[in-house]
Amino acid sequence: MMQFALLTPEGELYSAQVEEVHARGSEGNLGILPQHISLVTPLQVAPLSVKVQGQLKRFAVYGGILQVTPDKVTAFADHAELPERIDRARASARKEELQSQLQRASDPQQRADLKRQLDITQVQLEVLL
Repeated sequence: MMQFALLTPEGELYSAQVEEVHARGSEGNLGILPQHISLVTPLQVAPLSVKVQGQLKRFAVYGGILQVTPDKVTAFADHAELPERIDRARASARKEELQSQLQRASDPQQRADLKRQLDITQVQLEVLL
């Protein structure tokens, strides 16, 4: 077991003793078990999951930093959401709207902003699976 904490600028979103942590860092997917080597990596806009008493708990994480020590994992998220706070119908409608806007957009900055918003919406839907 190891200590896990998911922190946002608003405060602690979740904390528990966990068996595993799965996150997407700058170099790809990470699976972290107790006694993992220490590391720090940027977090991508992606789901983050922890295994607690054999059950997976998922979070929508929108960037940040992951800090790992052999007995502790801390996710300092730019923003994160619990699945129970995500409205599936609203996220699905938003995804369709953003895809449509992205197809019409020609400005590179606008396309980048729309792509990030679409990535966030896709993560929201993914953590609801």
